[in-house]
Amino acid sequence: MNRRAIPAFAGNGRAYLQGGDMLARMTIAKRLALGFGILLVLLVVAVVLGLSRLATVDKMIDRIIALEWQKTVLANDTIDLMNAQTRDTYLLFHVPDQDHPAIRTRITERVQAITRLLERLDVLVYVPEGKALLAEIREKRKIYVDSFSNVSRLMEAGRRDEASRLIATETVPALDVLLGTIDRLIRLQGSILEQTGEESRAAYVSARNQLIAFLVLAVLLSGILSIWIIRAVTRPLGGEPDDARAAVERIAKGDLAGEIPTRNGDTESLLAALQAMRQNLRQMIGELTSNATSVSSAAEQLAVVSEQIATSSAHQSDSASKMACAVEQMTVSISQVADGASETRKITGDAGNLAAAGCEVIDRTVAEMHGIADAVSSAAQTIRAVGDDSRKISMVVQVIKEVADQTNLLALNAAIEAARAGEQGRGFSVVADEVRKLAERTAQATSDIATMIHGMQSTAETAVKTMEQAVSRVEHGVRLAGEAGGSMREITDGTQHAVASVVDISHALKEQSTASDEIAANVESIARKSEENSAATAQAHATVLQLQALAASTLGAVRVFRI
Repeated sequence: MNRRAIPAFAGNGRAYLQGGDMLARMTIAKRLALGFGILLVLLVVAVVLGLSRLATVDKMIDRIIALEWQKTVLANDTIDLMNAQTRDTYLLFHVPDQDHPAIRTRITERVQAITRLLERLDVLVYVPEGKALLAEIREKRKIYVDSFSNVSRLMEAGRRDEASRLIATETVPALDVLLGTIDRLIRLQGSILEQTGEESRAAYVSARNQLIAFLVLAVLLSGILSIWIIRAVTRPLGGEPDDARAAVERIAKGDLAGEIPTRNGDTESLLAALQAMRQNLRQMIGELTSNATSVSSAAEQLAVVSEQIATSSAHQSDSASKMACAVEQMTVSISQVADGASETRKITGDAGNLAAAGCEVIDRTVAEMHGIADAVSSAAQTIRAVGDDSRKISMVVQVIKEVADQTNLLALNAAIEAARAGEQGRGFSVVADEVRKLAERTAQATSDIATMIHGMQSTAETAVKTMEQAVSRVEHGVRLAGEAGGSMREITDGTQHAVASVVDISHALKEQSTASDEIAANVESIARKSEENSAATAQAHATVLQLQALAASTLGAVRVFRI
């Protein structure tokens, strides 16, 4: 059974080594456990095999000592008893003065002892030759005992001569034959002892050879397992564990410049993976550094642009406030003109009551009233121009509103890009370009508003002057009407026309006052939007500063790596 265990175990070892796919999926700890487990099994098998062989040798030695040697001792004891029996027989028959009863007692005891020895030998002897010799010994002994009994009877009968002849012719030859048979048994036991010794030596040699063969096999398997374990440990690492540890420490410290040594064609080991990771990290850190630098530069430019936009928005807000004040003053002036027109209508009524002047005075008054009508018409045109300018201002206000909306949207985009700057850092150039364009549009719209406001102020001044001229001419007409008090009949119609014209002027001035109020409200709304735009621009500027700080922080973080 033990001899078959060695090739069976070797076959199992080859099966383990051939299971490449299964072993490739095993962890290093399991591989080491498997290798040392196999070595432990080999050691246990060697110990068990050695103990088994030693037990076999021990059994053979025990058999030699306890059985074969005992049979030899029993055979020798039988011969000794036979020799003693011969000596006592000689004393019994040839020495008359001996104590014959004692000798007979010893002879009887020896006969019983020899019988017991033969019985023990019959039990111990197991080989056929030994069994045959024991049967022959019992047969020869029976012949010897029968002859000795006959001699004893002859001696007791006093027939010594016959007894002596019987001893010489039958008893002694029978004893010689018996002793020869016993000697043959002793020689058989000697040969059995020698054969058992040879078997013991053969068992020892076999056990020694088996142990040597198994030890050689164990050494070979241990060498193969050692090589396999070493390769299983070093191949996934791609080198020494210290090299992998040093590479990981360098990467952990941010050193990406040094190359990691790898074997030629190695693409799957830990060191190869670390080398690929180092190269990828180096490329990523390089790109991140470049992007962070670009983001920082763009953030600086965007900060400058946002600061300019904030300044422009502040100026725009101030200009809108000033424009609101000017429009309010123009509204007050128009109200005063309306009051003057009402007073003119009253004076014209009085002039109708005082129309007593002559035809010449009435004609001159009518002419003056026509001049007043022309002046009022000019004022109406001026007011219409102011209305047109107001509509343009509304359009400009709409543009400013769109600019404010776009600015708010871009501010939101800038906030989003600032939040994402830590990951990619792109897109700020587009936002900065759009902010720049919006700033240009805002500046252009502000310039247009300033120009329009200036035109409105000039128009308002012209309207004021025209109305003053109208008032002057009306006063002159009143004086002429006083001089023409006696010509009431001729100037009645002209006075009625003048009153109607003054009423129209009053209505027009009221409408202008309403339009001026709307302009003031719109300009105030422009001022509020400008303030909101300024606040949004300030917030965008703060966001840009935060983005600039994040870009600087990102640069500081990536500069830790040495590529």
